[in-house]
Amino acid sequence: MVTPSWELSFSGKAGIEAPVVLALDAVAPGIGTTLASVPKIDDIVLQLYLLTGSSISGEYIDGQIGACLFGSSSTTGSITGGLEAKVQVDFADDINAGVYVGGTGTIEIETCPDIELTGYTGKIYAGAFAQVLAFEWTEEIGAEIH
Repeated sequence: MVTPSWELSFSGKAGIEAPVVLALDAVAPGIGTTLASVPKIDDIVLQLYLLTGSSISGEYIDGQIGACLFGSSSTTGSITGGLEAKVQVDFADDINAGVYVGGTGTIEIETCPDIELTGYTGKIYAGAFAQVLAFEWTEEIGAEIH
């Protein structure tokens, strides 16, 4: 049986980037300045990202028009937030590699016909990547809790 439904969702990733020597100086003053003389250390960058997302969806049970948004029988929504950190080394134009770690949390809520918390999902992950011209390799591990 097919159940008609609709969904509207948004997601985004906003971040900042700084050479690792500046980030080290911010955490432990003097260390980044001392390491600045190491060859190629200026090619290592630290990136921090804020991850966001939200969605809302509706379902038409038995194909009937309901009292919820857009005439759906039920409406659910979710909000996601998280952080990600990445360290990347640029060896040349279009040649780089790095590692990253992050985590997100999502709260799921039924908003119609009743308001009810329906779930929480937490995710943590870590990975490594390398890119040479148009070829990219990525390996990631992670865990989720519900």
